[in-house]
Amino acid sequence: MKHVLSLSLAATALMAFLPALPEANDQIGIAAPCAGNAIKMEPVVNVDVTGSTLVGPTHFRFTAYNNGLVTVSRASLIGIANESSGSFPFADADTIIVSPGAIDQLSKDLRAAGAFSLCDQNISTADIPLTTVTVFRGATNAMAHTYSYWAAFGEHADAALVINDFVQEHLPGF
Repeated sequence: MKHVLSLSLAATALMAFLPALPEANDQIGIAAPCAGNAIKMEPVVNVDVTGSTLVGPTHFRFTAYNNGLVTVSRASLIGIANESSGSFPFADADTIIVSPGAIDQLSKDLRAAGAFSLCDQNISTADIPLTTVTVFRGATNAMAHTYSYWAAFGEHADAALVINDFVQEHLPGF
């Protein structure tokens, strides 16, 4: 009991020096706005392609941030041998910095392609990985919009092309 009391007193003393947590805004369910954003790194788009095909599972993730940071990773059993060992599965990742203007243009192109209002694709498929895209305003406490599709056709084609063109321009080979 003595140790529990000591830990409780230590935790209480520590809590006195920690900043207060922001109060939740009950009307919309988000934290109160920040006084200022000290770290200028907000996501603009996140793309996640995950699923199985006839030859096995696959995964691809692409994230772009408003400060120009871009991350991409993939793992697959599909047609790509690991060059260092010649074996499968294959996994690769990269991080690059592009200009914040390039990210701003990506966001504008996604908006023009309708990415901020697309709905989930209402079809059933087999052996095609699911693509889930989340677009953000690129600001603190940004509202996000997420949609998913199996195949990039119809209303999903333009936004998929914007993302694909950006990846191919800045990360050739991915």
